[in-house]
Amino acid sequence: MSSGVWADQPYALIKETGILTRLDVLRDHPAVSMAQDMALAHNVILRSINASYNQCLSVRPGTPEATDFLIFNQCIFEFVKTHHDVEEEHLFPDITKLTGVAGIMEGNVQEHRDFEAGMEKFRQYVYDTPADRYDGTKLQAILDEFGKPLEKHMHNEISTLLNLKDYDAVKLKEVIASLGKQFAKAGDLFR
Repeated sequence: MSSGVWADQPYALIKETGILTRLDVLRDHPAVSMAQDMALAHNVILRSINASYNQCLSVRPGTPEATDFLIFNQCIFEFVKTHHDVEEEHLFPDITKLTGVAGIMEGNVQEHRDFEAGMEKFRQYVYDTPADRYDGTKLQAILDEFGKPLEKHMHNEISTLLNLKDYDAVKLKEVIASLGKQFAKAGDLFR
């Protein structure tokens, strides 16, 4: 097996949800599976960003690979955008309703805002750049701009979800089921 870093850096993957050190959390509470599932989704995002970051300098402009790589990055953008839109439009309001705590998800929303401008530059670059004008150095600089705030958010949100352990398990399962339906409706299966 290769010793290459591939998609494990520069942005750290989520190795553990916190459940191993949280003796206050019942292992069968749905907050645990919710945090685990979100960690998996976030690791898909982090691995995708890492893959782009680690490969972008090897892609030559004006090649079929440049065309394909721009499409790959468009898919990354779409996944991250859809993920955060569904969270803000459905999950966060549902959690606020479940907990009765106004602003409980505000920190997570602010973290979305922290990398929003960088994500917009990323969107513009991967959609508006023709393959013959592709520049890996430029793409890597854009990834550098929003990568750390994105990484921070990906990690922080997991503990926020695990902290839902104090709320009604049946109602949280309903929130989780609704979230799954929203994600299923939001994605483009053929992209």
